[in-house]
Amino acid sequence: MVKKVNPYGVVSNTSHHFQYDCVVVGGGPAGYTSAFYLTRFGRSCAMIQHGVSRVRWIPKIHHLIGHEKDLSGPKLLKRMRSHALQLKIPIFRGEAKVNRERNGFRVQFGRKSITAARVILATGIIDHEPDFPETMTLKRKGYLRYCPICDGHDFGGSPLAVLVKDASGIQEAEFIAKYTPDLHLIMLKKIALLPRHRDILGSCGIHLHRRKVRRISISSRPKGVVFHFSGGKKLSVRAAYVALGKSPNTSAYDHLKVRRTKDGFIRVNATHRTSVKGLYAVGDCVNDLYQISVAAAHGAIAATDAHNSLFT
Repeated sequence: MVKKVNPYGVVSNTSHHFQYDCVVVGGGPAGYTSAFYLTRFGRSCAMIQHGVSRVRWIPKIHHLIGHEKDLSGPKLLKRMRSHALQLKIPIFRGEAKVNRERNGFRVQFGRKSITAARVILATGIIDHEPDFPETMTLKRKGYLRYCPICDGHDFGGSPLAVLVKDASGIQEAEFIAKYTPDLHLIMLKKIALLPRHRDILGSCGIHLHRRKVRRISISSRPKGVVFHFSGGKKLSVRAAYVALGKSPNTSAYDHLKVRRTKDGFIRVNATHRTSVKGLYAVGDCVNDLYQISVAAAHGAIAATDAHNSLFT
């Protein structure tokens, strides 16, 4: 039996000589919330982070209750990290791989590894990006957007575009059309439109663009981006939503054969337990709503259940 004292002076009894009660893999809102709760419950907890959270790309956060202005994604991540360090939560960097060991887990990252009785996956998703030379610049400046639920309201009435590669993007365009009467669907690949797709485009007044995008430029007046199509045609919009699909980031757990949906998201129960005993999953890797508030709620639920499970 290993006894550890967390920053609150609470003794954590970790069985089977594990170094931690729980390891959280991931560094977004779901991961940080999980670690906060576990630490405040008196559990020993560490985080392993790799890459960049999608929150990093949010220019302004307007959909998080209590934060009206001047909160960006990078600023929120900085605050969460600062909070974690105040609680003396160890944060390791490296690409994690979770392996079963006895009644718990060994998590490898680089040449190092740590053991834990429980693991919470907060590994997020990977956006499918448009193949433009300007993509990263436009993303950093906030002209490419990925979450109409988050910020569609902020562009109310402005001309917008939706980038699609298959018919599934038309559903997202239908959702975005409620925010603006001037919406443009830009097909990056040839799509065979069915009658129901044409009905959506017609009923929502969505303009269809089939020509190839040659380049994209930034406009200051009016503020936005300009799509330059083959043949010389141009389209100016305030921003463009990327509806090219998303994939769960599976590298940490692929080999564990965790049950997943047909789209690759991790299946969990009401307390965010996966099909692997002792393994939890939270945030975007289990849910397609992709909201900070939802991710944080997942983290709170999973951490509470993991804490309670260690009593038994």
